[in-house]
Parts: sequence; structure tokens; C-alpha cells
Amino acid sequence: MWALSATHTISAMVGMAVTRGRVSPWTSARIATEFVLAYVIARLVIVGGPGAFPGAGSALTGPGTPRELKIIGGTGYDGQFIYRLALDPFTTSATAHGITFDAPAYRQQRIMTALLAHALHAIPGVGVAWALVVVNTCAVIVAIVLGIELAQDYGRSAWLGALIALPACIPASLALDLTEPLAWAGVLAALLAIKRGRWRWAAAAFTIAVLARETSAIFVFGYVVESAVVLRRDRTQSARLWLLVPIAVEVAWQARLWAVWGTLPLLRGVSTAGVGHREHLLTDRSVSGGPLFGVIKNFLYGLATGDTSNPALGATYLIERVALVGLIAATAWVLVTRRAQPGIALTVSWAVAVLVAFSMAWVVDVQFLRAGLEAWGTSVLVLALCDDRRVRPLLVVAAFTTLLVAGRIVATV
Repeated sequence: MWALSATHTISAMVGMAVTRGRVSPWTSARIATEFVLAYVIARLVIVGGPGAFPGAGSALTGPGTPRELKIIGGTGYDGQFIYRLALDPFTTSATAHGITFDAPAYRQQRIMTALLAHALHAIPGVGVAWALVVVNTCAVIVAIVLGIELAQDYGRSAWLGALIALPACIPASLALDLTEPLAWAGVLAALLAIKRGRWRWAAAAFTIAVLARETSAIFVFGYVVESAVVLRRDRTQSARLWLLVPIAVEVAWQARLWAVWGTLPLLRGVSTAGVGHREHLLTDRSVSGGPLFGVIKNFLYGLATGDTSNPALGATYLIERVALVGLIAATAWVLVTRRAQPGIALTVSWAVAVLVAFSMAWVVDVQFLRAGLEAWGTSVLVLALCDDRRVRPLLVVAAFTTLLVAGRIVATV
């Protein structure tokens, strides 16, 4: 099913690439829905239902755990905490419903995906596990439509928009009930709104994105920097002050988390050692390291360091790492040589996103691809705006890498 869907989608993208004129949102939505639903259905069949998506681990679950959850060994993965929040988004207890937070403040700051799933769960007959799948599925579909619209607004082809909408971590995040799909959809909605001069809508979209994943604030920061420059010479651009809304909301939310848990999650991150990993994505912490050094040390994880028992898996890790570094390097080149001029906001956002990406140790693919979400997505966007044909092979590599991750993740039990 996945292979057929991938083939159909590639054919559709090729069709969009050669089509003259603008692809309508309805056409984009139809293609995106077919593709994403096929992927999700394949994943549901392989793992045995939505209860397996969160990756609830036996170490952090106990009596009272909802029966729909499939429990795996070890500490599990991050989706279990989003599932827990979907049951009670504003909880003040570290343990409830049989699930224990490893880092309560850090987990609760990423509340928006769980909040939407909680609202959907209020509909009779809709379980939490299904609600999370629906929210993230819709988020990916919306992101693809928005990405295509954004690319076309910049005068680029629709297939580049689909590529912008699908950073390599998105297939894994969709399959594991994580927060990246909604966060990235929110960012793309904000970028499109700004492109069309609709700052109020941008503020609303940025608010959703930041509450889904705090690193989305990278883009808010980029546009704040740009706005400071613009407003100094043109006071008529006061609509940009709507950017204060997502900032105020996030500050208030962080203050609430600090009051409840005694920790400011935006500054601390995850402080618990051995934070959840599925058994098939186990991390050998003995090979991890600090920022940048950890990236270098673990670049060959699965081939020369760490778990070398599966060379094929190690090879995919290497491909993904090389693709991300290649995208970052190419973007740096086109920005320095001014072959692409995306503006102050996107340039600043890209630079900060790269710093965030290199702040992780890059031990396992889900970890580093998620940390690199903004760096990957912004790099692809900047390269898509570049007219130099030499960057096009890298965009093809980006598309291949996303499909590679999707094919591997969908088949992993």
C-alpha cells in the first residue's frame, strides 16, 4: 500500500511540476489526503491500531493505563506523554491515568497537539488514540496544502511546496504521535499569511505553532528582528505588532508551567537521563556527547559507533545525516553568495534553527531529525527560492530522504 501510494504521489508531484498555471488548493488537498491516508492506514495495519502509535513504555506506565494503549518494553517514546496530556491537558500531577511524566514541565509546554486531541476526544465514540492520529493526519495534509500555496506565491512549482511541507522527520512524527506535524503546519500557515500581508492570521498561526513545539518561536524571533528594522523606517507597518501575541501567550504559558512544576522548561529542556526511546531506536548513551561534538562523534552511529548490529539501519542514519548537513551547507552558500535573498526574517530564522539543530548529539535518527525540523524546513524553503540549478539535486535528495524515512518508519513495529 505504501509503495503504491508513494508511486502515485511521485507521479502527482511530477504532474504538478510540469503543469502550467497554479494548482488549486482543492487539487493539493486531494493529492495530500490520498497520500497521507494511505501512509497512516499502512501504519495502523502494521502496528495493530492507534494504541501503538504513542509508544508507551513499561517503565513509565502502570496500573490505570488505558486499555487501548499497546505497552512496549523500556521507557517507550515521547508520544506517550502527548497521549497523557490529551487525557488531561492542564494536569498538575506527574503521574495519572497510569502514565508518569519523565520531565513534566518540558512535556506539558508542548500542549497544543494534545489539546486539540482532547477536544476531539469529547466527541462520543472517539478515543484518545484515534483523536491523536486524526489531529496529526489533518496537520500533515494542511501543511502540504499550505506549502504548495506558499511556493506558488513565491512563483515556484507546486512540487517544491510539497517538499517544503515534508521535512524528513514528519513521517516519523506522524507515526509516533509527536508534535512536529501541527507545529510545522502552524509555521507554514504563518509564513503564508505574512506573504499575503495578513499579520493577525500570522499571529494566530504562530501561537498554535509555538504551543505545539516551543522551537517554532525561532520564526517569531526572525520576524521580530525584521520588524524592528522595518518599523524604524516605516511606521505604517504597525500590523507587525501582532507578533507580540504569540510572544505574550508563550511567556504566560511558561510562567504557568514554572508556577506548577518549579521549572522553566524553555530554558531547561529535558533533564531526565535516558528520555524515552523505542527499543528499535535505542540510544547508547556512552557514545553521546555535548553540542556539536556529539554531532561529530555520533555521525557514523550504527555503522562505526553505537549499535552496529544492523548496518542497513546505520546506513539510513548516515544518509539522513548527510542530507541534513548538505542542505544546511548549501543554504549557507546561497545566502552568502546572495543567490537567494529570502529576507531578514527567514535568514535569521535559518541561522538560529541551525544552532538548535547542532545543539543535539544526533544519536538516533528521530532525535536529530526532530531537532533539525526547522533547519531542514527553512533550508529547503531558501533553496527552493534559489534560481541556481546546482541546488536542485539537493532538493531531490531531500525528497528521497523523506520517502526513505517514511518507508522505514511505517514498517517498524
